[in-house]
Amino acid sequence: MRRTEFISDLHQKDVFDHLIQLEFGYLGINDSKGFARPVPLQFIYLGGDIYFHGADEGEKFQVFTKKSKVSFSMIKALSMMPSYWTAKDYACPATSYYLSGYGTGTGELVDNLDDKAFYLNKIMEKYQQEGGYITIDASLPMYKKALKETAVFRINSLNWDIKCKVGQNLKQSKRENILDHLKNRGSDIDKETIYWIKLLNR
Repeated sequence: MRRTEFISDLHQKDVFDHLIQLEFGYLGINDSKGFARPVPLQFIYLGGDIYFHGADEGEKFQVFTKKSKVSFSMIKALSMMPSYWTAKDYACPATSYYLSGYGTGTGELVDNLDDKAFYLNKIMEKYQQEGGYITIDASLPMYKKALKETAVFRINSLNWDIKCKVGQNLKQSKRENILDHLKNRGSDIDKETIYWIKLLNR
């Protein structure tokens, strides 16, 4: 049964804007043997589409050459809640909180060299914000070979499902108990979890 209380509507943009800044996402494809295959990769979100780069051969390349249906997942793990925070000796309440986004769309390749350079620059801007490189340009001899041999992948027509588990199914008193424990433990991820609990349970 689908747990509708964990689907975020009111703060969907807040969660989504956070998720697209994550370092890794997970491409979902069917491999050559018909198995569902998750592929972790670096990515950018731009203009409603997901972009990433990779080799101009292999399973991902073949899937995107055929403009197949694919999926893309983004997951932010938050705090782990031990069972003994809410129940003595009883294991079942142990759980973890998280934010997640699951999108389905169509895969395709970016073929134009100038477009490839543009999206590769955007990837560099996300992952190497300090600079230290010459901007990728299709007209520069130093980049011509690399641009031809590097594939840039696009997932478009994405439909997103945002799901967050941050205590929405708890009574207020139990949620306050969890918040107290998180404050006492006080790790960085606990502080971040507190932020999302408060935001998504308003």
